[in-house]
Amino acid sequence: MRIEINSFKNSLGGGREEHERYTPMLANAISTTLKLETITEVLMYNMAGTTHSHKVGLKEKKMIIFNNATSHEYNEKYQVEEGIVINGINYRDYKKFMYPTNSGEVLMSDNDVAIAEWFPEDFQLNILFDMFPSYSSEYVVVFEEILREIQLKLDTLDDKYCWNKTRDQKYLIETIKQQMSVDVKNKIEQKKYDIQRHEENIVGFKNKIKTESDNLIAAMRSLNVEDTDMNDLIKKLQSDLHLIVNNEFIEDVLIKNNKFIIKTIPLFITSDEDRIYKAGRFDIDINISNSDIRFSSDVTHKSFWSANDPHPHVSGRSGTPCWGNVSSTIAELCSQKELYALVLFCLDYLQSANTGDPAGINIRKWQEIDENGDDVERETYSCPGCGADMEEDDEYYEVYEDYWEEDDEFSEQLQVCEECYGNNYSYYESIDTAVANYHERDYDCDEPDCDEQYEEEEE
Repeated sequence: MRIEINSFKNSLGGGREEHERYTPMLANAISTTLKLETITEVLMYNMAGTTHSHKVGLKEKKMIIFNNATSHEYNEKYQVEEGIVINGINYRDYKKFMYPTNSGEVLMSDNDVAIAEWFPEDFQLNILFDMFPSYSSEYVVVFEEILREIQLKLDTLDDKYCWNKTRDQKYLIETIKQQMSVDVKNKIEQKKYDIQRHEENIVGFKNKIKTESDNLIAAMRSLNVEDTDMNDLIKKLQSDLHLIVNNEFIEDVLIKNNKFIIKTIPLFITSDEDRIYKAGRFDIDINISNSDIRFSSDVTHKSFWSANDPHPHVSGRSGTPCWGNVSSTIAELCSQKELYALVLFCLDYLQSANTGDPAGINIRKWQEIDENGDDVERETYSCPGCGADMEEDDEYYEVYEDYWEEDDEFSEQLQVCEECYGNNYSYYESIDTAVANYHERDYDCDEPDCDEQYEEEEE
């Protein structure tokens, strides 16, 4: 998604410096709040309290946001002395507002002030007041609340891609058929090219006429069966989709952007130690054309790959799984268009974890449950260095706060977390442990006006 925070007609916040500070914050708010995957571009303009008639958005693809603007034919403003209330918070800086046209969908504050107007057909949003009169992070919070309201309206657009919710399943099948038709067309063109090449070889190399004639016949036969294979494949995929949505672990299937997006119910992960852990709802994104499969979940943990891994064997940064030695199986299932078998394979993968490898051992960071489905309480204690909660499976380090070399004495031994160990303690080979404060022996002579030092071995 390309995002542009434009300074036309005015810079946000009243000046160029404020505008530059706002730009990354608003771009982040847009990219993390607007989830409609078909949106490729979002442009934002600061209109300085003017009316406009622009219609430059493109439905479901290009969104335009006009700050401090209205499409009403009269450029009039009205005063709200007490400001606006959003989610119970009173924003008193906002007092002057423009009127909506009421031809779009008007967004209201908690105290019934029209704050924005959304035009779904034009894919444009008018913010009816100057949301950024100066620089303040509180203004970004208000902007995010308006974006969340817009996202709620956009969520309904996804229904047409849902197999269970759409009124036109033929449309979804047609999208699959169109993509596969492109693949078939490419194959046909390739076969035509092969036929032409074989014919030229027959003319040019008479000594290979027998071999090339056989190749020509084989290519022509392959061309004739493509249409039949296409119809059989569509029927197979329809059957697979019905089997998938009727699976007890599947909530829905989305077909969009040439991908199948499988949405699961909350799943549980069973380790090879027969311990059961709570996972979350998973999205399984399957692109059969290139064998690309990615996972995401509403429950993540700091694990082997990143701080937000959806599964011990799946990277939270990219959503890619560690398939190990089954990569060839995945490629074969995708090549054969075995969608149902592929989904069953993925479900089995998501519901298991191998504690015998460095990634799988991190399953212990997920919430364990007993045979009755109740949470298993894990023994925890606080790191004495930073106060962070540590669990029985977390790595800890045995250290000392102080060591006095002269007396060869240590302070009380502590067990700290990895972060505290790296930031606050140093390992000393001479004492074979880590301490925060190493108090060296004082070799200076105690006699007044004496600068000499004792030798280390001298009494």
